[in-house]
Amino acid sequence: MLRQAPVTRRPSARNRSANGYQYREVRMTQFSPLSFIHASDLHLDTLISGLDAVPDKFRDRIIDAPYSATERMFETAILEEVDFILLAGDVLDPQAFEPRAIAFFLEQLQSLNEHDIAVYWLGGDADAPSRWPDSFQLPQGVHMFSGTECESITHLRGDEHVCTITGKSCDGRARFRPADYQPDQTAPFNIGVGYGAADKELLSQQNINYWALGGQHQRSSLFTSPRVAHYCGSVQGRNPTEEGAHGCTLVQVGEDRTIRTREINTDSLRFHNETIPLTRTMARAEFERLFDDRLTAVLSNAGDQPLLIRFTVEGDGLVAGTVPRTQIINELVTRLRNQYGGRRPAAWTVSIEFAAERSLDTDAFEEDTILGDFLRTVQAYQADAELDLDISEYLPDRGLVGSLAEAVDITDAPEREAALRDATSLGFEMLSGGETT
Repeated sequence: MLRQAPVTRRPSARNRSANGYQYREVRMTQFSPLSFIHASDLHLDTLISGLDAVPDKFRDRIIDAPYSATERMFETAILEEVDFILLAGDVLDPQAFEPRAIAFFLEQLQSLNEHDIAVYWLGGDADAPSRWPDSFQLPQGVHMFSGTECESITHLRGDEHVCTITGKSCDGRARFRPADYQPDQTAPFNIGVGYGAADKELLSQQNINYWALGGQHQRSSLFTSPRVAHYCGSVQGRNPTEEGAHGCTLVQVGEDRTIRTREINTDSLRFHNETIPLTRTMARAEFERLFDDRLTAVLSNAGDQPLLIRFTVEGDGLVAGTVPRTQIINELVTRLRNQYGGRRPAAWTVSIEFAAERSLDTDAFEEDTILGDFLRTVQAYQADAELDLDISEYLPDRGLVGSLAEAVDITDAPEREAALRDATSLGFEMLSGGETT
């Protein structure tokens, strides 16, 4: 269990006399406006994934993306002169052994302390209090909520009671239970911090003005007026399933307690998904022009962040000609990367996949045919990352060196995933006994 820095805090009314807390009298006045940053799912120890090739131009940006996004979030708090930051879980995994992540995070927290900005941190699955070593000391001005009981913390501005913040970190067993949150009935404004899936009706039953929720990587709001329940999403999208803008939420509460939220984008690069229709037979040039037209349209509305684009082809049409579809796609991906990856803003094609191949008919896997045997073999390699994928044994010369040997030397997970996906596509195309759709 990590050690807490000193913090002024106030127990809930139901256990105030029993838990031995020391607290001072606070002054209740007309409600003063307040502002805070709501952030979650920083995942400082988790890199961008889902890329089978990393462009040199973006390499540093991709590696540093989680840090850059987090730094922008903290900089926003300082520039906006907020009262405090709420971290709603999954900041980093202390057991991932990422010294850079921990050192960076502590440095950012120290910067906030120098600007008198408090941090209230609720541990999620990755950063639950029990996962931290006893030797870890939180900096001044930072409080992590207990994982064993629901706590209510009084935030003060001088002697003025500004708001009460209630939360309970994950303990590895119990899920988020809004019923455990007993708001301070004397507080001018109540905030609840929670992690994980939440029921809209249960949240609305509690007298909480703002629910700061974490554990979901996409932004969403369960209700917005007059009270708010909001998932701010992660500060940076990590893979193609986390498309669109990511960041934190600036919350401003007026004198009349009206809540205004503003999305602050902090991401360094952005995943984007596009669907290309193939509903009839068309020439290769016409097929490829669909991608050029779509990229031109996407870039016309893009911001400054580079886009990482995954295309999905849908429909039962065909690309005319004798060139295997796998070859067409591989050559198209290379051209699109070369043509659009160097622009500003840039668009890097992550992959082009056919929707039909994402969900191949299960009958094909069960067939007592060469195709069935092949698909089952590939599926086994996809299911078990520990299976050695040694393709070099199929080379005509086991001592062969050069580009061919390098091409079959599959060493990392994204490269392995892409190779198996391409093998499935090519095998289905060549062994199905007819044209693929």
